[in-house]
Amino acid sequence: GVHPQTGGITRCYFSPRGSFLVTWEPLGRIMRLERPTEKAPENGYPPGASPSPSASSSAAPASKASGAPAFTKVENLAVWAIARRPRDGPAEFLAEVTKDGKQKLGVNVDHLDGRSGLLLRRVDAGLVESFNREVHASGDCGRLILPGDRILAVNDVGVSGGAQAMAQEIQQALHLRLRIRRGPSWAFAYAASRFFAPHISPLRWPPVVWSSDEAHAFRAVTDEVHVLEGRTLRLLRRLQIDSISQMSLSPGSPLCSSVGALAGFCPANASACPAMVRVFTDFSKGAKPSLTKSFFSEAAWVTMRWDPVDGTDLLVLFHSSELTEADIEGRTLHGQGGNGLYLLRASNSSEPICALAGQEDGNIFDVQWCPVDRAGRRSLVVLQGPQPALVSVFSYSAIGGASATVPQRVNLGRFGVRNCLRWDPHGRSFCLRVQSLRGTGLASEGDAIDIFDASPEGPVARRAGVSVAGRRDRQEVVGPCVTAVDFSPDGRVLLAAVEAHNGAELRFSGAADGSQLYRLKFEEIFAVLWRPSSPGEHPVPHFDPPAHQARMGGLSGSAILEVGIKDKNLVRERLKELRGGTEDGQDVVDDPNVIVWEITSAWGNHLLEGRVGDNCRELARRFCRDNRMDLSLSLPLGERMEIRLREGGPTDADWAPTVPGMAPPPGPAAKVEGPRRKGPKPKIVDFGDKEAVHRRVRALQKKLREIEKLKLNPEACVDKLQRDKLAAEGEVRAACVSLERELDLLERLPRMVFDVETEDGKRYIEFREGDDCLELARQFCRRHDLDKDLARPLAAHMEQKLREQDIIQEG
Repeated sequence: GVHPQTGGITRCYFSPRGSFLVTWEPLGRIMRLERPTEKAPENGYPPGASPSPSASSSAAPASKASGAPAFTKVENLAVWAIARRPRDGPAEFLAEVTKDGKQKLGVNVDHLDGRSGLLLRRVDAGLVESFNREVHASGDCGRLILPGDRILAVNDVGVSGGAQAMAQEIQQALHLRLRIRRGPSWAFAYAASRFFAPHISPLRWPPVVWSSDEAHAFRAVTDEVHVLEGRTLRLLRRLQIDSISQMSLSPGSPLCSSVGALAGFCPANASACPAMVRVFTDFSKGAKPSLTKSFFSEAAWVTMRWDPVDGTDLLVLFHSSELTEADIEGRTLHGQGGNGLYLLRASNSSEPICALAGQEDGNIFDVQWCPVDRAGRRSLVVLQGPQPALVSVFSYSAIGGASATVPQRVNLGRFGVRNCLRWDPHGRSFCLRVQSLRGTGLASEGDAIDIFDASPEGPVARRAGVSVAGRRDRQEVVGPCVTAVDFSPDGRVLLAAVEAHNGAELRFSGAADGSQLYRLKFEEIFAVLWRPSSPGEHPVPHFDPPAHQARMGGLSGSAILEVGIKDKNLVRERLKELRGGTEDGQDVVDDPNVIVWEITSAWGNHLLEGRVGDNCRELARRFCRDNRMDLSLSLPLGERMEIRLREGGPTDADWAPTVPGMAPPPGPAAKVEGPRRKGPKPKIVDFGDKEAVHRRVRALQKKLREIEKLKLNPEACVDKLQRDKLAAEGEVRAACVSLERELDLLERLPRMVFDVETEDGKRYIEFREGDDCLELARQFCRRHDLDKDLARPLAAHMEQKLREQDIIQEG
């Protein structure tokens, strides 16, 4: 067993091949009291060899200490070597131990029934542990003495002589020849090395890292990195790296002087030296970095990730803000993400450093390598803000050297509020989700997961969506959240740990279509992982290409849920509340020409300021551009804004706006009938659900048919309710037309979205099935007041990209 020295073990991890276990204990006290060497008692067992008659006895009788106690430093960072006894070893073996008068035997034994030998209950520090170290170093691990083994004979005293006689022989003889029968135990751990580490920053974890073959180990200290011998942790040499605060070792090929790499981050210091990442590929004496990337902008810490295939390329995501608890917990939803992403390739002499995303493009919430090369190309997925996050795929040639190409970026789109992604072991699928704590209010989509298809033969596209929340979970004030996700080793099942109002659950969903398979309930879940499998144990899973309806998810229509006009009195009260009771800023609200729209989308509530006479459709386009939404939403949003104005708009007559082409409201002299009958508020339609839109269209068409029938009746036979229905004909027709257009967008989802850089910023063109690239380009040029001669080259570029993705064919 591994026994703490100063307190409870709070953090631990294994080396790459599981030969070492590193443990860290928070310091309960700075110094440890050690007694000098104890004298063996005149009668009885040596300390640590207690002849307890029952299995419950585990401690030896205390002996008096001679001499003064001594204080030493507490070494709370321990590296434990793990010796494994082979299963096919001999059932019995001999072990010889010689007493040196300095160490105790270090075993706790049980007499059992007195005729079955001595059962080893525990092995502590002492002569037996030293014997185990020797046989482990010699490679003869079949002779390890472990708890659960039985001593059948000591020298010439065997089981027939009784357990008491064997115990007396252990006490009296200086040289012990033990015959051991193996028990069920299979491993033994001993402290290979200890270090004093009173505090370890999360940026310095893990404190000791090994190469993939465990031939070398590295430990970062002040201004240095110690290169250690991997088996004995003996110091080989020191690498001088001033102000190093983070270290990352390549997990690729076995480390030697020409293969493998070590990256260290050095923050900016008082000597005006910028922050930098240094990459070392040579670890000999006086080694110099082979590649250095300086950050002249503020870089407080970085995230470094080596490619998992060869371990030669390094992603560096730098963060301008200091490390916070939100970063440690992964709650990087609205600003704590990275500020810039760089690709470092020490083997590429032509372009070793490539900027993938800059600070002006938006915060980067997550970036992950694809675990395998796809069609000879290396790829990675980036989640970039603002929310809803933009999903992008970078890919480049996996062939190293000067021929390595510049990474090419393909934007997949925005699929909702997401800040975390994870690949499956085969690189066949990856998923997006929200990483947040339950009740923190970071997102209303904490239970949603998107699964993407990454087939080597086709483009990366969304395959399915998973909603892990049940009907009752959604009815709670605090919704559920996903705390962890992981793909199964075969890549066919997605595991999600969910926290809900009634406890925690593990929910298993199919990676092919997101269907729920089964679930397990727990009171609380701290961590969850699949049992790892050997490489090549499972074949690469096969999935059918995703349907076009699934590729865009609900983003193409479900973003806008409700449109309303904000009550000015509520806006005034809110402004007064935010400004501490003062009247500052009220003049904007009191302006009778100002309209404040309240738009409810899938990502929350938004306020849009407009003026009387503004074109609603232009306002809708501006809203979609400012919030990075699909521009196809601007048309139905503008129509719904016009419908909202026709319904009466604000109650203040001086604030009533007009819509181009709409008749002005009746004057004071106009005859106004009594109040209309008000029914229940219509249910909000989820525009991401085609069936719901179909049902709503059928209902409106039924109303129109009833109105047509009412027109055939004589006017004298029409009552008040029927007259109200006839008066609402224009509103019903406008709503029906808007929904029919929305339905057309759902049935013809964009096959590709093009980013076009203009003088006014980035604009988008959506290509749908049946669209003509030249006509789309001409419409784009007219909409943004561009030269019409640009339409043909723009259309040619669009057609080229569509052919590359096999969306359209040649000719």
